[in-house]
Amino acid sequence: MDYREYIQKQLRGIGNIEERKEARELLLEGFLAFYEWTEGKYQALEARIEKEITLPWRTFAIHTTIVRKEVADPINGFWYPLCPKDLKNSWEEGRKTLYLEGDDKGLKQFLQQEKLLGTEEKTGWTVPFRIEQTRRYKECMQKLYKLFIANHVPWKSVPMGHLERFFDLVPEEDVSPKEQFHISYGKWEEAVKEEMICLWNVEEIQMESQEFWLPCKDEVIYEHSYPLGRKGGEEIGILVDAKEEILSVRHEENQVLVKTYKEQMEEVKIYLLHQKEKNLSYGYCAPVLSNKQQDSLAARYLQKTGQFIQTPIELQRKVRELSWPFPVELLKYDILEEGIEDALRGDMNGSLENLLFPEDKRKILFFTFCWKEDEEGLPKYLRESWLRYLLSQLQLEYLEYHCMGKEESWRLE
Repeated sequence: MDYREYIQKQLRGIGNIEERKEARELLLEGFLAFYEWTEGKYQALEARIEKEITLPWRTFAIHTTIVRKEVADPINGFWYPLCPKDLKNSWEEGRKTLYLEGDDKGLKQFLQQEKLLGTEEKTGWTVPFRIEQTRRYKECMQKLYKLFIANHVPWKSVPMGHLERFFDLVPEEDVSPKEQFHISYGKWEEAVKEEMICLWNVEEIQMESQEFWLPCKDEVIYEHSYPLGRKGGEEIGILVDAKEEILSVRHEENQVLVKTYKEQMEEVKIYLLHQKEKNLSYGYCAPVLSNKQQDSLAARYLQKTGQFIQTPIELQRKVRELSWPFPVELLKYDILEEGIEDALRGDMNGSLENLLFPEDKRKILFFTFCWKEDEEGLPKYLRESWLRYLLSQLQLEYLEYHCMGKEESWRLE
């Protein structure tokens, strides 16, 4: 409420000019000044409390999107190619990469074709192409997981919706990079997007260190300094890739300080996870998938204390927090003895769960989600994979159950 405008409006109702003047001095110059001073103090207190309970891992969110190769902007300060080789001619790697705008069922059907026919545009030469799901993106995510663990940063599920829609067409005969082939996609012609690449907010930098040692109890620990210059900042997460064991990583004053037992460190790479702005260049219009959660004082406090009350309302809050900014709601949940065959599963964390539970005999925590159709959200072909991402993260938080789910149509209560 704008109290200044409200007071001025009410003052007009005072007919006596002298009384209006006295009321104006009392209210605007006295009461309102005290009110604004009090509000300023409250806002400063809230800011200080929020700063004190800021989560240390909030700068490690992973964002992904897609863009046409021809419009990829090399000077964009936020988006970087997931695989730098994608910027080259795909035939130089002996493959042709495409992106399929299809739902999860469509991806399986497309992969089941096994082969497609390609015709060379000049000679008419026909070559069969083998369909393979692109592996290099998943390998990048596996490497990222190892970096998180090596740097002592808690891992969160990463939405794989874009990554799992990339396919490689591998020719079964020798072809030249100069030859141009027209691929017949059949009913998938409109869904297939060629010359697309995947981007994320991770920048890779090769570094050279400046060392000095620090004693610690009866051991000697070496602290290696890596200057970042202008690239440093508060809204950046930092991961260090080194062959040596990393004891700790600290970021201060535009530099990275890495503690190890080794005096010399070789082949060190720094990975900067940009968070502050999603710089959009020309042609960057595809949906952005991110594991960044909705930020609030209540969420920070609960994460800081680690005290959660396992209630239906708490589960609904958790789903809204994870699904932000997309309008997903939790309709209900059930605990089942056995799973449902065609249910959605949280399968975006690789084989981590199988390593933890080789003989899985847990009960099923079954979620029923819905998309609010009256609000803007993801394209429909990405929605099912987004729900699988939610289940993947919920699985990491509720290890005592095996998490599954399904989608139902949105209904107004």
